Amino acid sequence: MELQAITGQLHVIDGVVQAGQTAPGILAQSAPQNAARERRKDFLFVHFSLTGSGEETAVYTQTLIHLLSSSFYSNSGSVTSALRKAIIATNDHLLRHNINSSDTHEGAISCAVMRNNELFTLQVGESITYLGHDFGIELLPPKPPSRIMPMGRSAGLDFRFFHHSLEEGNMLLFMDPRLTHLPVQSFKPVLVDSEVETGLDSLRHLVGDDSGRLLLVEFTANAPTDLPLATVADEAPPSPPPTSSEKLANDSRRAASKTAMGLSVFTGWLADFLASVRPPNDGEDAPVTDWAVPAAIAVIIPIIIAVIVMGVYVKQGQGQRFADIKVEIGQHIAYADSAGDDTDLAREHYAAALELAAEGETLRPEDTGLGRLRIQVLTELDSLDSVVRLTAQPFYEYEEGTGLTAVALRDGFEGGIYTIDAANDAAYYHHTDQTYLNAADPLKDTPDQILFAGQAIGSEIIVNLVDGLWDGDNYAMLDSTGLLLAQYPDEGNVTVAPLGLASDWQQPTDIDMFNGRLYILDTGAGEIWKYFADSNGGYVADSDERVITFDASSLDPDLTHMIDFDIYSEDGSLIAVYGDGRVRYYDTRSGRVSWDEADLLNNGLQSPLVAPIAGKMIGRGLNSSIFIADPGSGRIVQISRAGTVLAQYRAATSDGTELFNNLTDFAIAENPLRIFVTTPTTLYTAILE
Repeated sequence: MELQAITGQLHVIDGVVQAGQTAPGILAQSAPQNAARERRKDFLFVHFSLTGSGEETAVYTQTLIHLLSSSFYSNSGSVTSALRKAIIATNDHLLRHNINSSDTHEGAISCAVMRNNELFTLQVGESITYLGHDFGIELLPPKPPSRIMPMGRSAGLDFRFFHHSLEEGNMLLFMDPRLTHLPVQSFKPVLVDSEVETGLDSLRHLVGDDSGRLLLVEFTANAPTDLPLATVADEAPPSPPPTSSEKLANDSRRAASKTAMGLSVFTGWLADFLASVRPPNDGEDAPVTDWAVPAAIAVIIPIIIAVIVMGVYVKQGQGQRFADIKVEIGQHIAYADSAGDDTDLAREHYAAALELAAEGETLRPEDTGLGRLRIQVLTELDSLDSVVRLTAQPFYEYEEGTGLTAVALRDGFEGGIYTIDAANDAAYYHHTDQTYLNAADPLKDTPDQILFAGQAIGSEIIVNLVDGLWDGDNYAMLDSTGLLLAQYPDEGNVTVAPLGLASDWQQPTDIDMFNGRLYILDTGAGEIWKYFADSNGGYVADSDERVITFDASSLDPDLTHMIDFDIYSEDGSLIAVYGDGRVRYYDTRSGRVSWDEADLLNNGLQSPLVAPIAGKMIGRGLNSSIFIADPGSGRIVQISRAGTVLAQYRAATSDGTELFNNLTDFAIAENPLRIFVTTPTTLYTAILE
C-alpha cells in the first residue's frame, strides 16, 4: 500500500488567519526534475523559524528555505546524510550573515522526508514535532534536550534524528516553538483519528489569538482529489514495500490460508481413511471392526491441529518481532545521532542496530526496508571513522575447497597477479592487462597453475607452501620444508633453491626481502631468520648473523605472536602486525619502536584495530605509506611512515556483505588506488568510483 501525503498549513498572526499565501518558512515539496538520482523518491517537509519579527525575516527565511531544498535534492547518499548536508549549508549561510551584519538571527528547524512509507525526521535548535498514531501522540523529541544550539550561532550543530515506519492515518505536525506551551493532549483532535480538513479547524481553535505557522501532514492511501497533496514528482516512484503492520497482517493471512488448506487436505484424508478402516454396514453379519487405528487417530488429531494452530501463532510472532526490530533499529539510530561528541556512545548504538539488523535478516532476508536501515547505519559508522567506501567485485572465483592465503602483483607494465592456495599447496598466476583489473586475454580468464602439492622441481618436492612475494623479476615462494621457489613469468619456468639450516625452523609463516637478503618469520621459534644472497642466485645462512635483533631497551618484539611483517625497501624499517590489534613500527637500524597502536589512536585512528592479519609498505619516498588489513573491524587502514592515519577503507560485495571482514590477504596498486583482496575462495578487486 503506497501512502500519499496530504498537506495543510495554517498561518495566524495575532489571531487573524493569513489566507491566500504560503507561510514563510514552510515547505512541502516532492523531488524536482533535476534531483539527484537518490532523491527522486523523497518528499520533503520543512518548518523553519528565525528570531525577529515575521515581516522583517520573511524574505530571508524563504531564501534559506530555497537553499535548504536545493541542497537536499542535489545531494546523493542516504536521506539523513543529504538532510545533514542541506542543514549545514543553510546554517553556514545564516552564520556568515550574522558575522557580516548587525541584523542577526538565530534559527530552529524541523524537517522530515517521506520515502517508501518511511519517515526520516531531523531537528536542530528549539524545534518540536508531533506524530499522531491511532494510540496517541508521539512527541519529538520525547523530552527537552539538555543542550540546545540554535542555527546561526556556531558551525557545530546538535542534530536530533528520528525514524518511523508510516501507517495509514498517521498525522505529522510542525509548529512554531512559541506554541509549545499548549498541552500535548490538546492536539489529540488534530492528530488522532483525524484528517487534514478537520485537523486544521481544530488547530485554528487551539491557536486562538496567538500567532504561529503550522504545517499539518496526513499520510493516507486514499487521498481525496479536492485537497492539496504534496506535489507529485515528475518520475513517479515505484510502489513501496508494505509497512511493517501490513506485512504482519499479510503474513498472518498467508499462514492462516496455508494452514486452512493443509487442514482441509488432512480432513479429506481422514475421512477417506476412516471409510477404509470402517467398512459400510451392509447387514447384521458385517465383521467387527478393529478400533485400535481409529482410537489412535482420535489421539493424534488434536496434536496435529495444535501443531497447525501453533504454526499460525509462531508466524504471527515472527512478524511482530520483525516489526519491533525495525522500530528498535530506528531508536538506536536516533540515540546515536543525539550522542553529540560522545562517539563511543554513538558506536555502541550503531553496533546494537547492526545486531538487530542481523536478527531481522534471519527472519526476512530479502526485506528492502531493513536493508536500507542497515546501509544507513553502516554509512553513519563510516562517517564517524572517516571511512572511504570502495566498490568491490569478484575478479575470479576458485573451486570449492580452495583456501587462498596470499596475493601479490607483478611489478612493471605487464600486469599479472599471483595467488597461493595454502589449503591445497598450489600457486596460480593470472595474466592481466596493465591495470590488473582485466584479463589480458578476454577469451581466457582462468589462471595458470604454476605449482601444486607433490610436484617435483628438480630433485625437490613441493610439500607445504607458506607465503610468496614479487622479487624484482620473479615470484618467490617459500615451502616450509626449506625450499625457496621462484617463478619467472616471461620464461614460464620455476626454479628451486634449498635454504641452509632449515632444520632449525619450527613454524615459518611469512617471508620478506630487503637489500639482497631474505627474511623468514618463524613464530614457533620466535625468530626472524636472515639469509644472504650468494653468487649462484641462492641464499645462505651466516652462523654469526642468523636472526634480526631488536634493541634491548625497546618493546619486546614478541615474535611468537607476530602475525605479519614487512620491511621498507629504502631504509629497512619494519612494520610488525599482531593478531590482538598491536602494531609497531621499528627503525631497523636502531631496533627501536618509532610508534605503536597507541600513537595511532592519537593520530587519526577513530577506533582501535581488532584483529589485523597483514601489513604492507607501499611506494617510495614521500609517496610511501603503510596499509594494514583488519578483518576484525572490516577495514584497511592507510598510515604514513610517521604514524599518522591517512585514510580508512571499507568495501562491500554485491549482496551487501562487508568484504574486508573475510579477507585473508591483500595487495595494493596506486594511482589510482586499487586493492586486491583474497577471501578463502575468491579474488576480489576494490576500487574508488
